[in-house]
Parts: sequence; structure tokens; C-alpha cells
Amino acid sequence: MRYIDLKTEEAIANGNCRHVFLYGDNKCIKVSLRETLLRRKGEQKKKSIVKYLFKPFLKSYDENYRDLKFYKINKNKDIYENIPKFYGICRTNFGVGIIVEYLQNEDNSILQTIDEYIIQNGVNNKLLLAISNLWTNLLKNNIQIRAPHSKNFLVKEIDGGRLQIYMVDG
Repeated sequence: MRYIDLKTEEAIANGNCRHVFLYGDNKCIKVSLRETLLRRKGEQKKKSIVKYLFKPFLKSYDENYRDLKFYKINKNKDIYENIPKFYGICRTNFGVGIIVEYLQNEDNSILQTIDEYIIQNGVNNKLLLAISNLWTNLLKNNIQIRAPHSKNFLVKEIDGGRLQIYMVDG
């Protein structure tokens, strides 16, 4: 397994649970934040001591661990129409990272979140069709959403103006 030394200030995205780092031309590495894992474990312990006793390991609270389970279950399916491709795992100074596709526009610019798209373009038929296609694909592939935050959905213009929505987290 490769080892990659990452610097917090070089993260291209920061969420509540993970940092995301650019890796090569079209990949990124997601690493879980240890302090978030410890906080979640503490919160779970307070909620249900029984559940806590049966889930004593930090990996139970790790978004990367959950994503790895998802990718393993779906490794033989064509599920990548609306989610980033999975390339593997690596060791980092923050712990285990997952390597996934870095989604960007044809001109290498950053994709807009669905909120940013709506602020700039409003709710239009192209967006509604893209959302419908997203839900159809997620249902067809039995992909469940854990965190349906608008920042977890990116909008990409493809094929002469048609939109594609990607779920990048959650």
C-alpha cells in the first residue's frame, strides 16, 4: 500500500468528517478526521451504551470505512454514472485514505455545487431532468444516501448543455 504525506493546508475541500486532497491529474484522496471519529464515538456512547459496546472500533464511525464497504459490494456493477470512480486505498500521515476520481469540467474548472448552480442559473428544466436521472440511477443501483446535503451534489455540463449530477459524499 502506498504511503503519501499530506499537508492540511493543501486540502482542496474540508468537510465535517474528512479532508480531500488532490492526487495526480484526475484523482483525489479522502481522509477521515480522527477528531471527528473520536467525537462521534463519544456521542454514540452517550446515546446507547449497548450499541457502543457492540461497536468498539473507530472504523464503525469512519466515512472512508463505509465508502470502502460500498465500493466492495458494488465492485462488479456499473455504478459510476453519478458517483466518482474508486481507484483504491493508500496510507497517509492522517491514516488510511481512499483514492477516487476528481470530478471537474472539460476546461479543468471546479464543478459547482447544486446550490451554486441554482443561484447562478435558477431551477430550470435541464436541472430537473438531471436530478430525475440521478434519482433513477441511485434507485436502480440501490445506492442509499446518508447525508443529503446540497454541498455533496455537484453539477457538470456535458454533451452540449446537458447536465449531470454527481453525489460526491454522503
